[in-house]
Amino acid sequence: MVSFIYSQLLAAKRHSVHRVLEVVLPHLTKIWDPEVRTRVRKSTLAMPLSHRLPLNVALHPHYDTLLPRLGGMLYARRGSFTMIDVGANIGDTARLTADEVPAAILCVEPEPQFFHLLEKNTRSYPEIARVNTALGDGGASAEAVKLNRDISGSAIIESGNGVSLDTVLLQYPTFANADVLKIDTDGYDFTVIRGASGLLTQARPLIFFEHSPEHCVKVAKEDPLAVFAYLKTKNYVYHMIYDSQGHLIGLFHYDHIEAIEQLLFYARATGKFYDILSFPLEQAAFADAFFRSERAYFPFYNRPYLSRFALSPHSAAAELQREPLSPVKFHPNDDSTPR
Repeated sequence: MVSFIYSQLLAAKRHSVHRVLEVVLPHLTKIWDPEVRTRVRKSTLAMPLSHRLPLNVALHPHYDTLLPRLGGMLYARRGSFTMIDVGANIGDTARLTADEVPAAILCVEPEPQFFHLLEKNTRSYPEIARVNTALGDGGASAEAVKLNRDISGSAIIESGNGVSLDTVLLQYPTFANADVLKIDTDGYDFTVIRGASGLLTQARPLIFFEHSPEHCVKVAKEDPLAVFAYLKTKNYVYHMIYDSQGHLIGLFHYDHIEAIEQLLFYARATGKFYDILSFPLEQAAFADAFFRSERAYFPFYNRPYLSRFALSPHSAAAELQREPLSPVKFHPNDDSTPR
């Protein structure tokens, strides 16, 4: 009955209903948080009533839609699609992707309650493998084992040392040549990336990760720009950036890190985050093709007066060379206004 009522409210056409749920649910679920079964796009998923996913999808139609599009293009080109999903949560990304495109997926989730729901949501999908462990870079500084979750499904990391993804893949060799590495660990994405050094060197997957400057600084104690410098050492130089609602912002080359720095400045000032899709240098042609495909998906990019901003990786680099950007200067006594 709870699942039915919740599903009906989510299906309401008016966003005012969703906004009311957004306010009421956090208070209700502090005292009562039953498991519900809710339809999210083509997938019916088990989750706690407090989980943010259905509301995010109801309020933001592009939310969590990238990977099915990316997987579809890779499958069309390669005849298969393999993904590693780190921070798999309840299995929603795996299911939303597998229900759209044939995919083999390795899901990694450390939190016991969410791993139980992950198993429940994917048990009828033999091509989805599941690992109940936390990942780090394999070093003593990787605090990623003992996790709790807040009502949004975000990680609250307490303590522990995480095993590296490279180590996990020794037990799951069929995923050692993954097409995509997806990471969502609320600030520890760079730690996981460092622990996947072998995978990045050998398989050269595309990397899709969440990047919250606030989490980087406050939780992981790392420079938000450091991940881009590290990826450059692996020759990952193209970065397609999306906002937290799934809208495309643009395609950026590492040679013009100042533009990325300014986006991170905005996110740090507002508490927002981005989703970033990174391509290695040798996949520049695919980065260009996928960028063009994404522009076609988002109608705003098809307006004629924006055509000069719709650039391929190569032409974007040339354009920025003609008009170089200057880094934002921060004043120590003013954390909100660049000068």
